[in-house]
Amino acid sequence: MAGFLIIYKLHSTPSAEIPAHYSDGSSIRIPVKTQNVTTQNETWTLTRNSAGAAFVSVYNHQRLVQIFPSSGHPEHRHQDLVFATHGNITLSGVLYQAEQIVVDPANQSGFIILKKVN
Repeated sequence: MAGFLIIYKLHSTPSAEIPAHYSDGSSIRIPVKTQNVTTQNETWTLTRNSAGAAFVSVYNHQRLVQIFPSSGHPEHRHQDLVFATHGNITLSGVLYQAEQIVVDPANQSGFIILKKVN
């Protein structure tokens, strides 16, 4: 029974409450920034590694819930870097798929774009 629960947990879609965001109906933009996770609240963080890849991590009660890694080379859009990403998360009962991570020129903030899965 314990093995079944572990396998189920590994294959289930992570879920969280939907944070402050901008929505256009079919997709949402959630702001992210580089920060230490020191709060018990839900936190969406932005990380860049030495190879230049971007990651958005979702924490709840200082526990990692989901990581959205960038893939491929970023596009330059205006002054921002736009990375493709992937992964699913359920926010307030609605399933979303990650599509892009947008990073400002200072690499300190940006947003992740998630599209509602029908």
